[in-house]
Amino acid sequence: ALLFGIQTDTDDFSLATSADFSAAAYTKAFCDVDILKRVGRRTVSASAMEVLGRALANLRVIRDFAYVGVGWVPLGDRDSIGSAADYILTREDIDTVLVYGIVEDRVDGSLRTRSPSVDPATFLQTAFGRDRDGKPYGGGRADKGGFQIPLGLLAECEDTDRLWALVQEMIESRLERVVPDIERERDHRDRRRE
Repeated sequence: ALLFGIQTDTDDFSLATSADFSAAAYTKAFCDVDILKRVGRRTVSASAMEVLGRALANLRVIRDFAYVGVGWVPLGDRDSIGSAADYILTREDIDTVLVYGIVEDRVDGSLRTRSPSVDPATFLQTAFGRDRDGKPYGGGRADKGGFQIPLGLLAECEDTDRLWALVQEMIESRLERVVPDIERERDHRDRRRE
């Protein structure tokens, strides 16, 4: 389990440090290879594939930044938001990506970056701010970040299409704090609809 954890947390050792490699080498001696193969076989649920499909279909790209809302995501597939962000980051012209969706009574999102100038914690805190108690809605580390924003009373809205439209509008307006070109792209999109 420890070896598998090191492998997954370092993106199959691509982000591993010398300490990670040393720990993996040490734990390998105690590992049952057959069990590791069974545990390590990663499958993706059909609904997680649907989340990825919606992410790819609705992706918005501004220079080297991409963002997308994936709609409603079942609680059991919440990790598919981060997986979609990881996958989109492999696109050659993108160095930062943010994917978000509604999970139960909140907006959940993941940010991924390869840019040395983007600090995920700063990016998310600048975009989404803090709650009434001063706790940031988002945080992160060197290349990854996440956020959760409660919907509050809006979670009781029965018109799910309208609620999703409000969430998209709110997220885009908050992202404009960090990526001002989103406003120009949104204005251009609105003019095309007219």
